[in-house]
Amino acid sequence: MLVCAPSPSLSAPQIKTGRGLAAVATSITQLDIGSNKLKVVGPELGRLVNLNRLFLGANRIVALDGIQPLENLTVLSLQYATHTAHRAAQTILS
Repeated sequence: MLVCAPSPSLSAPQIKTGRGLAAVATSITQLDIGSNKLKVVGPELGRLVNLNRLFLGANRIVALDGIQPLENLTVLSLQYATHTAHRAAQTILS
């Protein structure tokens, strides 16, 4: 299993958008971008088609539109994320 080790550009608690995901290899299977300032998980994430574990905890997410194309996703962690993030996930996953 290939795991993406956090780089300074992804792990710094300053990330507010998913634009930095363009630099992430599409072959990764696990991504942890928790403890940032993400509000929207947009379509940039959808290009990571092999992703099966996504950790978004401790963010201020209000929209999770980017996870819809992730058919291999088996774990979506929203631990310590805002209540809005949990509602967005329930809408998409139901």
